[in-house]
Amino acid sequence: MYDVIIIGGGLGYAAAIVLSKAGKKVALIEKNLNHLGGTCLHNGCIPSKNLLHRAKTVLESSEDVFNKAALSLEKLQEKIKSIIDSHTKAVTSQLKAAGVELIEGEGFVVDDGVEVNGKILKSEFIIIADGSSPRIPEGIEVDKKHIITSKEALEFTKIPKEISIYGSGAIGLEMASLFAARGSRVNLIYRHEHISKKFPQNITEKLEKQLKAIGVNLMPNSTITEAKTQNSKVICKINDKEFKTPYLLIATGRVPNTGIVKTEKIKIEKGIVTDEYFQTTMPKVFAVGDCNGKLLLAHAARAGALNVRSEERRVGKE
Repeated sequence: MYDVIIIGGGLGYAAAIVLSKAGKKVALIEKNLNHLGGTCLHNGCIPSKNLLHRAKTVLESSEDVFNKAALSLEKLQEKIKSIIDSHTKAVTSQLKAAGVELIEGEGFVVDDGVEVNGKILKSEFIIIADGSSPRIPEGIEVDKKHIITSKEALEFTKIPKEISIYGSGAIGLEMASLFAARGSRVNLIYRHEHISKKFPQNITEKLEKQLKAIGVNLMPNSTITEAKTQNSKVICKINDKEFKTPYLLIATGRVPNTGIVKTEKIKIEKGIVTDEYFQTTMPKVFAVGDCNGKLLLAHAARAGALNVRSEERRVGKE
């Protein structure tokens, strides 16, 4: 019997450490312990910001340096991998030092506890921190080779001569800037007149001007209804017209992971439904981070996990 079981080794690890140090018996379930730290560390914030920093350096350099920098991506990826490995080891060490029990396996919330590796584990409290996955629009067939997500894009060891990006949110804009700065011909495809409906018009116009200045080909008012790979080429249907590209990066947002829930006691809508304290419709079960669909950002996940630590004490007194 545990005091708290946390499912998901992303930023849920922060709650695990704090709770364990507070004297609770805590188990953290993660299907791949080499992925502790989650998407932000391994497939998002850390690699993307390292690459973007280098891209900015390239833009500020001469043409000769630009060409040399473009050829150094493989070495840069090795350096980023070293950083990620170091951070993962640090997270693992912190968890073990705090006394958190690490369980490798795929955990599911069921009526009477948490099911993992064929066993049912009991706990007074459960925290779901299962993150999110890329949103793939209907009609697009991701093969992870030519039609890819940001995960595969961040793992490139060679700069493609041309890449098309579908979506102009944070991921799409980051990837467009990164590849354009590295010398790729970038087609940025998006459904609306401007790259964003959230920013003030003057900021949006400046962003569009800056993207054009670094060579990004803006393709507004464009909707992809079909995309599949044929003979190492991506064939897209955009506004009923055929469009070909070597690579298509899907950057149309992310969706909460809810498959972890195997009980009808927990309500699911766009994400796992919670109250303002992140408690689900199942008593003493909380959902933090991307999986609740409230705010799909790493710092929000961490804040939610630490907030639940306080709520765990509140609920325990009721």
